[in-house]
Amino acid sequence: MDYQLINYILNLIQDMHDRLNFFNHAGHKIMWCDYSKSGEEQMIKLLEEAVVYGKTAGDHLNILADFKSTPKCPEFNKKLKAYGKSYHQSGIEVKAAILGIDSPLKRVVVNATMAITRIKNVRLFDSKEDALKWLVES
Repeated sequence: MDYQLINYILNLIQDMHDRLNFFNHAGHKIMWCDYSKSGEEQMIKLLEEAVVYGKTAGDHLNILADFKSTPKCPEFNKKLKAYGKSYHQSGIEVKAAILGIDSPLKRVVVNATMAITRIKNVRLFDSKEDALKWLVES
């Protein structure tokens, strides 16, 4: 048995769990998506997993996503727009707090993407605490 391969696979599974999971905050279920310090390929894989994972949340989905130190990713943005539209059309209410958007250009891209996907409840935050506070507000 190749223990290095098994260890490698277990590390990949742990990394995915660390980057994508649900947690409870103030009685609200929140999906954590950590894209930080990822390349485009890893971001797309995480996005695809997040879409499947997110649909298990029911008719309301709170998302906390971190994009700190991520590159410009046109293919990711294209897929995000398509998935966002599918959520909107399915009737799932999405509320997303976004961290790590640290440049004016990235802010413009995020705002344009959200306008195209028709997801209205999206805000950019500088701190995780402020983001969580907003996510649990009614």
